[in-house]
Amino acid sequence: MNRVTFTVLGYALVLIGFISLILAMIGLSLQPLVWIDRFFGPLGSFLVKLLMIVFGMITLYMSRVDMEE
Repeated sequence: MNRVTFTVLGYALVLIGFISLILAMIGLSLQPLVWIDRFFGPLGSFLVKLLMIVFGMITLYMSRVDMEE
């Protein structure tokens, strides 16, 4: 896969993670991520969403850094 694909994937992970955390603070959830809330419970789903943000940022960083240097 090329750099653009990883950049879009990382951005999507960060964006979905932040939106789902903000919505969870007010008692709502994104419909595609409801299974995370049901399967992991409140603490587990919070940690999974934080991991989504962290892995998204790592993916963004790795896609932007030139590995050959």
